[in-house]
Amino acid sequence: IAAACLTLAAIHVHVWLRERSQAANGAFALLAASVAALAFIELQMVRASDPATFGRWLWWYHLPIWTGLVASVFFVRLHLGAGRAWLGWTAIGLRTLALVINFFSSPNINYRELTGLEHVPVLGESLAWGEGTTNPLLAIAQLALVALVAFVADAAVTAWRRGQRRRALAVGGSMVIFVSAALGSAVLSYWGLARLPVLASL
Repeated sequence: IAAACLTLAAIHVHVWLRERSQAANGAFALLAASVAALAFIELQMVRASDPATFGRWLWWYHLPIWTGLVASVFFVRLHLGAGRAWLGWTAIGLRTLALVINFFSSPNINYRELTGLEHVPVLGESLAWGEGTTNPLLAIAQLALVALVAFVADAAVTAWRRGQRRRALAVGGSMVIFVSAALGSAVLSYWGLARLPVLASL
C-alpha cells in the first residue's frame, strides 16, 4: 500500500512541478504520501511489543491523518470545483484542534490510559491493538471525519448536477465510501464496540 501510494505521489508531484497551475495534483500527491505514512505507522502499531510503544506510534499517527484530511479537502475543491467551503474548513478546524489536543495528551488523544495490548488474529497473523480507557475528546477527531464525508458528498452531488458524473462518482463516491469505512472501523475499535485493529490505509 505504501509503495503504491508513494508511486502515485511521485507521479503527481512531477505533474505539479512541471505545471504549477495543476494544484489539484499537488494536493493529491500530499494525500497519497499521507496514506503511505499511515500504512508505515499502522505496521509499527500492529507489531508493537508493549503498550508504551503502541501509544507512541498512535501519537504520531495523527500527523499524517491531519495532512491527509487537509489534502483531501483541497484536492476535492480543486478537482471537482465544488463543495461548501464552510464544511471543508469545519473538517480542517476540528482535525487541527484534535491534533493540538493529541500533542498535549499522554499517551495520545485516543486513550486516557493504555493498560495493555490485545492480540487479534487477522489472516493468520497476530496483530497488536491497544486496550485502555477511551478519551472522550477522541470524538472531536472523529467529528472531523464526519465533516469531511459531508464535504466530499456535497461536492460530488454538485459536480453530478453540473454533468460531471464520471468525476463525481470516481472521486466523490470513492472517497465517501473509503473515509466512511475508515471512520466506522475507528469508532468500533476505539470505543470498544469490536475487537479489530484500525487499518485506515487499506
